[in-house]
Amino acid sequence: MFAVPAFATVAITSPINGQTVSSPVQYVATATTTTCSKGVAAMGIYVDNVLKYTVHGISLNTTLALRPGSYQTVVEEWDYCGGASYTKIYITVSDGNSGQTG
Repeated sequence: MFAVPAFATVAITSPINGQTVSSPVQYVATATTTTCSKGVAAMGIYVDNVLKYTVHGISLNTTLALRPGSYQTVVEEWDYCGGASYTKIYITVSDGNSGQTG
């Protein structure tokens, strides 16, 4: 593993990369930038390359309803200077019926 200089950071605390979750999936993340003195303008969540959610500011805490399956998700930040950075995670959404009776 090697270190890459971080000029902007997107830290995702939920879900965790590789995690199996149930729907709706809770996303919690924060963003910082050192390359733009004006700061982070907005953040967004992509699911399989489709933008599903955006919020203005340096943090997000939301849920997304996803069907059972495996997904590549990305949380991206956009700064006020035109820059952007992202963190990619892979999740599996379970069908939610394992071992449950109704």
